[in-house]
Amino acid sequence: MKFVIIFGLLAFVVAVCQASDVIYGYHFHTYYFQDNRHSKEDVQKFRDLVHKEITTGSLGTCSMNHLNLEPIGPHPIGSFETCCNVTSLGPGVSFFMKNHGKFSILLHPLTKSEVLDHSERAFWMGQKLLLDFSHLSSALHKTPVCPIYQNSTVV
Repeated sequence: MKFVIIFGLLAFVVAVCQASDVIYGYHFHTYYFQDNRHSKEDVQKFRDLVHKEITTGSLGTCSMNHLNLEPIGPHPIGSFETCCNVTSLGPGVSFFMKNHGKFSILLHPLTKSEVLDHSERAFWMGQKLLLDFSHLSSALHKTPVCPIYQNSTVV
């Protein structure tokens, strides 16, 4: 009887650990210096390019959020996020690698562990920035998804 209970508990722990490792999508965070006029102009141009690729190109299953005009969450400077589903990872990586120019890009998966996603599971294009993980959860209760933003136009 003890064996069955222990085996059942072990199976539950394995299932929970595997569930936290499921990748639901990917974020590409593009960083810019929000207090630098040239950086703001350049990021607007880059957002135009991303938006065009979402509406007419290889990023059709991705979405783009608003421009963060100041640090938000773990992100130390201005940024915007492009969210892609799992099948869009290849086209997303290709697009951002070819086009990010001088911008730093954080690519991370969306799992139920925001801390791991933004640290151990993260990949950087360009210069790596220090993030503030105190804003993140190590065990989300809700499944992270790529939202469809009602207005992903450039703001």
